[in-house]
Amino acid sequence: MSKENNPVQQSASYDSILSQAVKKERSVFRLSKTYPAYIILVFALVLSYIITIYIDQSVQADRKASFDKAVSSVMTRFENKDSDMDDVLGSMRALYDNLFQVVRDYFHLYGSIPVKSDESIITMMNISEVDNSEKENFVFYTQNSGLYEYKIHPYGVRPIYYPVEFIVPYETNTHMSGFDFATKDVVNDAIIKARDNAEVVSTKVY
Repeated sequence: MSKENNPVQQSASYDSILSQAVKKERSVFRLSKTYPAYIILVFALVLSYIITIYIDQSVQADRKASFDKAVSSVMTRFENKDSDMDDVLGSMRALYDNLFQVVRDYFHLYGSIPVKSDESIITMMNISEVDNSEKENFVFYTQNSGLYEYKIHPYGVRPIYYPVEFIVPYETNTHMSGFDFATKDVVNDAIIKARDNAEVVSTKVY
């Protein structure tokens, strides 16, 4: 029997080869040789986590800065518009501080300027406080100013009326001529508050 065909020797050679292979595999995955790779991996994970947090904070900071800038811009526009409205009201009031009654042509002349020049102003109205005892005289005076069909509506007997006397532009708001805002609680309350506190007020949307 030859050496090549000896099963004992072949088995021994297989065992030795397998043993050497196992030793090599163990040597490949030995911690003393692979720990630098683990350290690099941990370092990369920590670094990527830090970068992620930094990017997230940077994005949030940019968004907050953009939002604050937008809010500031909007608030500035509101404040500027509010100031413009105060100027308009102050100018219109100054025209009539020394006048006992508002003249229709006078009101239309000066009221049409802000209406035409400022797109946020839709109408300008002159609303008078009329006691029930003065109602007939008030209607008569307003009709004599050129509004021949003028009357206070809706119909009803009330102690105080707040009717629209003059309005600009008149042509597109004829239905509001003579309307008594005392019948609208939200406007009536605003008128009383403005009158009693001598301040500019606004109503809620209704």
